[in-house]
Amino acid sequence: MASNSRMQGGVGVGSAIAYFMQEEIPVFVPLVDYPDYDLVVDRDGLKKVQVRTSGCLNSKGKYAVNMRVFGGNATGTKLHKSGADMVYDYLFVYLMNGDRYLIPKADISKITNQLVITDKHEKYKL
Repeated sequence: MASNSRMQGGVGVGSAIAYFMQEEIPVFVPLVDYPDYDLVVDRDGLKKVQVRTSGCLNSKGKYAVNMRVFGGNATGTKLHKSGADMVYDYLFVYLMNGDRYLIPKADISKITNQLVITDKHEKYKL
């Protein structure tokens, strides 16, 4: 398991890049950190990909993915965006058990601050 949230996010982005490269889909990494997306892929045109990682199980034993974006500096941490405010085409989810999902944003019925991975997401499992 990753030692901190930044490292955990790096593991997720690395997994996403590896997946797209294995599928021979060109991957582009923004030069600066954007809160809306982490990667751009050339899959039927350029598509923005938000990468989320989770090792957190909810009370029902399902993985819960935090959809909020935080940032900070020496003065503190603040919420930049919540799940509904982010602009992306695909959500790449990396769970710390190694499972990966590629979910079109259009297929996420309700975007809140948390996405719980359930059986309905199985069709997106990679």
